[in-house]
Amino acid sequence: MRIAVLLKDRCQPKRCNLECIKFCPRVRMGDETITIQPKEKPVIAEAMCVGCGICVHKCPFDAIRIIGLAEELAGELVHQFGVNGFRLYRLPVPAKGQVVGLLGPNGIGKTTFIKLLAGMEESDDGTELAWKGLTISYKPQYISAKYEGTVESLFRSVAASEYETEAFANQYLNPLGLAKLVDRNIQELSGGELQRVAIVACLAKDSQVYLLDEPSAYLDVEERLAAAKAIRRTVEEKHAFAFVVEHDIVSQDFIADRLMIFDGKPGLEGHAGKPIPLREGMNSFLSRMDMTFRRDPSSGRPRVNKLDSKLDREQKEIGEYYYTAASD
Repeated sequence: MRIAVLLKDRCQPKRCNLECIKFCPRVRMGDETITIQPKEKPVIAEAMCVGCGICVHKCPFDAIRIIGLAEELAGELVHQFGVNGFRLYRLPVPAKGQVVGLLGPNGIGKTTFIKLLAGMEESDDGTELAWKGLTISYKPQYISAKYEGTVESLFRSVAASEYETEAFANQYLNPLGLAKLVDRNIQELSGGELQRVAIVACLAKDSQVYLLDEPSAYLDVEERLAAAKAIRRTVEEKHAFAFVVEHDIVSQDFIADRLMIFDGKPGLEGHAGKPIPLREGMNSFLSRMDMTFRRDPSSGRPRVNKLDSKLDREQKEIGEYYYTAASD
């Protein structure tokens, strides 16, 4: 299977000689493999493209990518941003009481994936999610202070009577340092404070599915650990399931039961791997990053091994990028 991606922010047909069309061998033979309409940008007919790559090399703005994919992905397209746009493949099967962490490079489709699950994006073929109809609580990647009111009024609006309970204070307010902020106006909060409030507002909703996009942003190490514990406890107690996008490997180590590894070409196409055990997922991801981790014997927290250090070399030799079995 072959796909063609046009980087529309780079493509500038008014400033070039349309080399992609002029040098395309199929166009020279009379086919309409690459066409363009007035005041528009070129469109590449993927079914007619032979994958020669001439347009890729001739484009003066480096705006074209021709990518070969496994045929098994042909029927698993989930979302595509228009003709010759970024596309995302595969949907997961969730498990109740578990947190699935999403790992992968920027621009690979993790946020798009979460938005699809949250119902903020629609799949190209109208595919209905296996858990359609379940209640969903979503914390977006970028948080804005649009809510007019105090932290307490926000929490009351999502948690109702649960806000008054000792359990709410013990599970959310105290561990995340929010008890002292309940009288503050949302629009007066700092980035880290707003992030912690957004996490609790998401978890406090009585939902069956929790979707959190980069919950550790703006948080320090201790706050990240507190947030991870709150997420895990909420999912376990409510017998719900969660998907968490998180670039911080240490946070994923504490949050996730299983991992979905996203790969592909950033900004062009992304593949969502099936949920796999944490160790297997971490090994897969870290091997691509050429990094190894050890677990600190005193704190139990992950530590990055220095590149080409003795421990780094030893772990790579046995294929254990994510701690060694003896150190778990």
